[in-house]
Amino acid sequence: MRTDLSGKIDDTCIQSREVWTGVTYLCSATMLYEAVKSSDDESCGENEAENLAVGAFECARGIHNGAWNAFGYWFQTPEAYEITGNYRSLSYMRPLAIWAVQFVMDREEEALNTLLTK
Repeated sequence: MRTDLSGKIDDTCIQSREVWTGVTYLCSATMLYEAVKSSDDESCGENEAENLAVGAFECARGIHNGAWNAFGYWFQTPEAYEITGNYRSLSYMRPLAIWAVQFVMDREEEALNTLLTK
């Protein structure tokens, strides 16, 4: 998005038009991990950890909806794609970061269940 708050997509370069799948999945995994860790922190607000965990799943859901539902990349998730469906680097390795989300979910299953079922 443009920094002038106009709400328009910044199309001044290819990277600003793209959605980076692997980076977004890794961001989601990090958000989940931090949600679990901050849920034990008394200095965090009451709903901060829960909001972070919910945001992590929303972030990953956006990539899933684009890659699977809208564009049908399925098992050839590209490194990046644009709103038009143009993509770069099919079968790139970075989108495998989705497994980092699964890793956090498996490792912190009990804490996430507690956090998300309050």
